[in-house]
Amino acid sequence: MTTSLRAGLIAVLSAVPSMALAQAGPPVQALRPDAAEANEPLGWTTTPEIAEEDGTELDRLSRSPSGIAFGAELLRRQSDNPLKPVSVTLRALDKVTAAYRDLEVPIGEEMSFGTLTLLPRTCDKRPPEEFPETSVFLEVFASDADVHGRRTRAAQREEKAAARRAARPGAEEARPALFRGWMFASTPSLNALEHPVYDVWVIDCKMVDPET
Repeated sequence: MTTSLRAGLIAVLSAVPSMALAQAGPPVQALRPDAAEANEPLGWTTTPEIAEEDGTELDRLSRSPSGIAFGAELLRRQSDNPLKPVSVTLRALDKVTAAYRDLEVPIGEEMSFGTLTLLPRTCDKRPPEEFPETSVFLEVFASDADVHGRRTRAAQREEKAAARRAARPGAEEARPALFRGWMFASTPSLNALEHPVYDVWVIDCKMVDPET
């Protein structure tokens, strides 16, 4: 190969990288965030404050608008029911001995089980054509021999001391109860009665026609 031909090939090969770089354009630089954006935190800038609520889930439900509306709807349906409640059947369990009893308690009358006193105020049972549900408004009291009941009554008296002082002179104070509210047969796990020895469930509500 002649010297002139070799020099021409070298010149052509030397020009190829320059032509490739010219066609590829300017080099791509890695995207880097601005300094201000890099210092900004992601997500919450401050820790949100969570409101603390006392009481059980049933207590919060009873104070919420949806819970109040549910209770009003339940009372409205009960008032539309032509049948009159006469008694409720409750199942009372002794957790220590694992023994239970089915108690038929007349509406407005008290019945004892161990150191507890059960007082059903009213009950309601849906007709067969509707979704089955039995509800009872029950009050549960503890005798003086119940240690847990004494502690609960002492705590309730401490919490309601201001309310009692503001009450009208001569007004009758409500007897402190371990439980006062609705119980539902379909959801026994939502029973708000908290006692280390006893438990109570709703079994049935007996209703009769007042005209018969």
